[in-house]
Amino acid sequence: MSTTDPFNIPLKTIAEKNGVQLQSWGEGTPLAVIPGLEGSGESCLHFIVPAIEEVSRQGSPTQLLLVNYAGEQHDSLKALANTVQELLHQTLDSRELLLFSQSFGNLITARIGNSDQLSIERVCMVSPFKQLPPLLARIAYYSMFVTPTFLYRATIKPMGRYVFGPVGNSYKNHPFFGALTRATSAQVRRQTGWLAGLNYEHLFSELQPELTIILGKKDRLVNIEDEIAFFQQLCSQSNNRKLLLNDNSGHVVLLKNEIKWLKETLLTFLKHQDVVKEH
Repeated sequence: MSTTDPFNIPLKTIAEKNGVQLQSWGEGTPLAVIPGLEGSGESCLHFIVPAIEEVSRQGSPTQLLLVNYAGEQHDSLKALANTVQELLHQTLDSRELLLFSQSFGNLITARIGNSDQLSIERVCMVSPFKQLPPLLARIAYYSMFVTPTFLYRATIKPMGRYVFGPVGNSYKNHPFFGALTRATSAQVRRQTGWLAGLNYEHLFSELQPELTIILGKKDRLVNIEDEIAFFQQLCSQSNNRKLLLNDNSGHVVLLKNEIKWLKETLLTFLKHQDVVKEH
């Protein structure tokens, strides 16, 4: 069992542009990780780091390449994706890589997944979505015009526990919620503006690499029934796409048993084995 603190691993910044940092830990097959909207990895490092350690012990050494975009400075999602693509290409050139993304990070992955500048072998997406509920997205966007940063930071933790949960008792103070408080109202407004009223269905439909998609049936951020139906249809169109459903998980995986399941699922992805389709 790993005793490494996944949020305090010695990450080394190896490339940087426009506020996006590419940070490295370990050696082996590159696993590029594009986290959720917190940008710094707290939404997913708690299962990724143990999975990397275990698969490396089993003889498949893996290098974590964390795309830290918490400080990104872009006018559009497309511009952010272009920066991420450039940093990965600059670092890896034509080396094959695995790609993992979480939540908002999946929209970046969907934009760069077919890039001829990257050699992406396979992709794993946790909680992808093609669209936020239109009313929710508009409320989130316009409320940031009148919400000062201090008020946003004071309220985002309890709001986040509901929206991104369910959250287990031992995870109520998970670093993910602390990471959310580092954003400013202006930053949240700019990024939610990339989501309000927009549908990114076409980006996912065009993806070519082998794809594993993981959705939690208790996701409160999105219209989960609609998202499941879309990704079921997407996966039915190709033998190299798999959809995995978790009965208990929400948008961010913060329940003990589901974290364990997700770590095991990620292990099979890293080792390129068959996975169990539902939990």
